[in-house]
Amino acid sequence: MIAILNENYSMRPATFADATTLANLINAVAQRKFGQAITSEQKIRLLWEMPSVNLKTDVHVVVTSNGEIAGFTELLNIPPHAYLIASGWVHPFDRNKGIGTYLLHHTESHAKQAISKINFDKTVTLNYEVYPNNTRFQRLLKKEGYNLVRKRWRMEITLSNLPDMPQLPKHIGIKPFAFTEANKHDIYDVMHDTFGDKWGYPLWAFDDWWHFYSQGNSIDPTLWLMALHGTDVVGIALNWGNLHGKMSQHGYIAYMGVRHAYRRHGIANSLIYHTFRNFYQSGKHNITLHVDSQSLTNAQQLYEKTGMKVVGETWIFQKELC
Repeated sequence: MIAILNENYSMRPATFADATTLANLINAVAQRKFGQAITSEQKIRLLWEMPSVNLKTDVHVVVTSNGEIAGFTELLNIPPHAYLIASGWVHPFDRNKGIGTYLLHHTESHAKQAISKINFDKTVTLNYEVYPNNTRFQRLLKKEGYNLVRKRWRMEITLSNLPDMPQLPKHIGIKPFAFTEANKHDIYDVMHDTFGDKWGYPLWAFDDWWHFYSQGNSIDPTLWLMALHGTDVVGIALNWGNLHGKMSQHGYIAYMGVRHAYRRHGIANSLIYHTFRNFYQSGKHNITLHVDSQSLTNAQQLYEKTGMKVVGETWIFQKELC
């Protein structure tokens, strides 16, 4: 049964003018429930400006009769469309009024309509990432047929001094990213080779990926590192020095990976310690990353050996659409 929206509310497509309000709503809820901000107006805008995102169809807000935003839903239908990512938020003042259920039903209906226009034979899933203490949303997801399928760990380390320079594997060099067309595509290719078999990894189109990762203050390519074998890029560390649009002592490792053919030679370890040194020298002593708890490469063990510890986790709830 499809939920019906309370007569005191209505839904409309989001606009860029809503980005600030939505960032404030999300961070207010996140700060209250999880103790930290998790997004920014800039990050929301970057996501909405990606070529594959249609703001009129993919993002909707529920508003009160006074026009105030009570909740919103967002669907990322990134090619190749097999792993759809959704999120939804409801303002604390507007809970227990059926808005969350309505948004969930709307998003699922929109997802089914979107994939019905695509001709391929893959299983398509709709996925929500949820904090463990968000029990209200978990109950709703389970009621609507979603299952807990995966956990994602947040790992962290606080550096008290400058780490030693790691010994590089033979014939491997590490240098900062340089803005050349060839380097952009090399890094993109390494990401696909490295993460293509990673559970739940969306294979972003190049234009989407480059737009999101090269725009705005959250991205500092001087912190990006490339591991080179001759002139071939064989490993990458894409590091953010301005998380959620706020300068701080916090650094974030967004992507860390090594091509399959070059694994188990110490390249990832070298990239990690080079990253630690770069962050420390730029005044960022607290470093965070996220990792799949069931990583095929046992990445979490590598991070633990460097001193990083699991400090939190999120849960992935999934439902097969077709």
